[in-house]
Amino acid sequence: LEAAQAEADKWDRAAADTIGLHAGPRNVLEVREVAKLLEKARNLLMLPSRYNELRQIQQTILDLQARTDQLVDRSERSDLVERPRYDEAAALVSSCGVFGRFEPSGLEQLRAGIAKVDSWRKEVEQLFLFNTNGGALGDTLAGVQYRLRQTLSIVNGADKTTTELCCACLRPESGLMVECNSCHEWYHPHCVNLDQHEIENLLFLCSLCDARARAERPRLLGDYPTLSRVDRAVMESRSFGLIAGALDPLVTILLDAQSLIQSLKHLLEDKQAERLKRSAFLRLLLRALLGLGINLKHGIVDNLWSLLSELTKDEPVPVITPGITVSSRRSPRSKPPHNLLAAEPEMQAQATAGHPLEVEDTPVQPPAALFPLQQQLEQISQQPGAVLVGDKLANISQPGEGILHPGDAAIYQSKLEDLALLIMHPPPVEQDVGQGLPPACDTFNLSKENCLCNLRGADLDADSSAMALVPTIECDDCTEYFHIDCVQVSIAVARIIAFNQMRIRVNADVDVDIPEEPSRYTCPGCCIKSGAGYPYGEVMFE
Repeated sequence: LEAAQAEADKWDRAAADTIGLHAGPRNVLEVREVAKLLEKARNLLMLPSRYNELRQIQQTILDLQARTDQLVDRSERSDLVERPRYDEAAALVSSCGVFGRFEPSGLEQLRAGIAKVDSWRKEVEQLFLFNTNGGALGDTLAGVQYRLRQTLSIVNGADKTTTELCCACLRPESGLMVECNSCHEWYHPHCVNLDQHEIENLLFLCSLCDARARAERPRLLGDYPTLSRVDRAVMESRSFGLIAGALDPLVTILLDAQSLIQSLKHLLEDKQAERLKRSAFLRLLLRALLGLGINLKHGIVDNLWSLLSELTKDEPVPVITPGITVSSRRSPRSKPPHNLLAAEPEMQAQATAGHPLEVEDTPVQPPAALFPLQQQLEQISQQPGAVLVGDKLANISQPGEGILHPGDAAIYQSKLEDLALLIMHPPPVEQDVGQGLPPACDTFNLSKENCLCNLRGADLDADSSAMALVPTIECDDCTEYFHIDCVQVSIAVARIIAFNQMRIRVNADVDVDIPEEPSRYTCPGCCIKSGAGYPYGEVMFE
């Protein structure tokens, strides 16, 4: 018995060393060593005191390894719905870290997958977390989904359900709100990018009234991502071995946004629709689209704005009074607007006394000495075809065709503004995917092969949207489009070329600090035909 006890004590000491009680808390266990010790204990005459402890450790090791093998196997499956979710992998890695004595094979592969999803999530956060003041991404995406559903119900005729909805978020009145001095609609300050101290003793104009006062189209309430950018993020996540937590709401947002676009198109095609003849309905719909949280593009806002402008052309135009008016047109990523000024002392006293600040129905011109540049821009902007590019003026017209239609001018204004801002303030290199340049799905001919890579237009479907979203550039000689990567043109140079091409074609007199050259682009094929060298490097023809 003494000999048997001595053998058991000897086994306990070996088990203690293996477990790591004397070798440090981060000692990594070897599965085979643990199995050998347990097998040896079974042949002893006495059961060692640490046998059950080591047996429990072995069970934990086997469980962690089995879970790891299962997740790694699922992460390599082609069917997306069969892959593990990010939370499952993160929980397993956390469990291994808490246990701290064993590193399952395949765990490093899961860590790499988690790192990819984390990096992707940061990109999605940069797309959507533009005005949440530290809010969670899930809450922001849920808000976008809610506004999409509410807007879709408005378009589909559920007017009765929206009578109590206000603000751009389409929620009932609640908490602190600010009233538009012109249309008297109520808004949550944070929804229109205002802080509480900014609205005290100041008049407020909503986006629609502010745009009408400035005789320009309304702007979105934030730097919202476009559907193509969201689709690109979704397609990128499909290549991961783990399903990101934000993927489900992003897919829902894409589907709901596409349904909304189709419903809006059907509504606008129905020229006899009674709802399109009601300014209240158009204002509600525009208010929803401006604060939607996503940029639908497609010129829908411009079309609705044109209809509303026609219906309200005989109504008094709101007036922006310098020093006391604040509008909601500021982008959260830009500096505060120049018209966000403190009220003069006598006006503050008047407001404090409970008397409303009166705004005349006729335009009030500020002294030219105080705002010389503003005066000059306002005078010139009254000319037909004049639009703003950034903070500068562009006079858009077409040679031989007179002034552009106001709707077309607004479209060109938007494109020139986007390109000008992207050229002067490009995104970080790791986030620059050619924003502002036309994607292949919008430019390639669907009935033939395109570019030097001979991409067939018929292949530009949902299954190959990664290629469909690659930015392109147009040749001025043959008017064909090419992937900028295929013709060795950098994103920065392609933006300058696209800006100058548009500026020249619409005869826009643009006063912005952007190089005037290169102003045109010639593809490699046209260079060969003309005998000229291609200035952007060597290219391969497929």
